[in-house]
Amino acid sequence: MGWVKRVEYKMSCNWKVFVDNYLDGGYHVEFLHPTLTDNLDMNSYTTSTAPHYSLQEVGGKGTERIGSNALFFFLYPSLMINRYGPWMDTNMVVPTGHDSCTIVYDYYLENQLLNKMSENEKTTFIEESLTASNQVQEEDNMICESVQRGLHSSAYDVGRYAPGVEKDRQSNYNKCCLWLRTKLGLIRWWYSENGLCKCTVYSDGCTLYSVHCMNNDMQIAHCILHSKHIININEYICINKIIYGLY
Repeated sequence: MGWVKRVEYKMSCNWKVFVDNYLDGGYHVEFLHPTLTDNLDMNSYTTSTAPHYSLQEVGGKGTERIGSNALFFFLYPSLMINRYGPWMDTNMVVPTGHDSCTIVYDYYLENQLLNKMSENEKTTFIEESLTASNQVQEEDNMICESVQRGLHSSAYDVGRYAPGVEKDRQSNYNKCCLWLRTKLGLIRWWYSENGLCKCTVYSDGCTLYSVHCMNNDMQIAHCILHSKHIININEYICINKIIYGLY
């Protein structure tokens, strides 16, 4: 395959919000990406997971760009590889803040197709394909930034994963938790009120690494910072705003 172009998208959301959107098993595709949906057989959508990667697969309707099949491969924690028709693109999610990230797209095209096209045909096909890809990304930007705003809302609360379609999300969340516990040697404890879990805290006893509050409750986070459970907090990550899991 030959490299075609790199495109970068700056997004106003935590990087894990973008990853969550990618891993929802096609849950949002029919509602958010009507043009893309027209080129896919959504009834064939499947998701498989493994310890360090996952694969989403869906049949295509034979269009020149999508072909007969599309594969969406996720390598934990932040690399996506998408293969469809004659195209492949890679997406690297780069955190730039607690509520911002940059998505780096690199596009590749099969050499066989490139070699048999005239320069005019090649230019037209690439421009039309990248325009369609950009439309999908802009639609994803919109929903991811909307989700980020929702996470800061006092009305936000957690919910259950949707059976059958969000198992990839759940698998990714479990991997994040495992990494926090094993790679950083962190302990996990819960802050609760009236027996209800309000937030999950990861700490090594000295440094506060992560606070995931159920309702983005700043007051709870402030109390945790001064809690007897954590001693000598000299460093913490983005605690000025509640972060959505690990930064």
